[in-house]
Amino acid sequence: MEDVCTGTGTQAFAFAKRGYEVVGIDLSEEMLRVAKKNKYENVWFVVADATKMPFEPDYFDFACISFGLHDMPHEVRHQVLDEMRRVSEKIIVVDYHIPKNRLRRWLYVSFTSLYESKYYRNFAKRNLEELLREHDFRIVKEAYGLVDLLRYFCVSVNPLGKAKNE
Repeated sequence: MEDVCTGTGTQAFAFAKRGYEVVGIDLSEEMLRVAKKNKYENVWFVVADATKMPFEPDYFDFACISFGLHDMPHEVRHQVLDEMRRVSEKIIVVDYHIPKNRLRRWLYVSFTSLYESKYYRNFAKRNLEELLREHDFRIVKEAYGLVDLLRYFCVSVNPLGKAKNE
């Protein structure tokens, strides 16, 4: 499995503890240096651009990105999702859940913007589910966590569950 925008490898290690072989990719050599301090036989780290991954199509059983999409420009976000789609048929996306209630939304976005990157406000304007559907991902499962502040999706790459050769 692949952990996209792995950073210090927290998510990669969580999957590794469950027995998965994991390849974590990130642009930041500094973050990967920290990740490599943890020794797992089933985790490898690669410095790579998530918009141009050095892997063949369908190389991974599944790919995961956790708390990475909100930290990139809108165009890059789309490129990363397209590239994840290319290298894997199943994708897990974990990121902030933006409340629909206007007051809660304003409070949440205002507070979160204090410590997140400049790209967060643009991310907060969009609905994550809508973004995934724009890429023809079929949502297989979704859940909320951390008192409704984060949301995760398991998506299938093949739109509407069609076979790849259809």
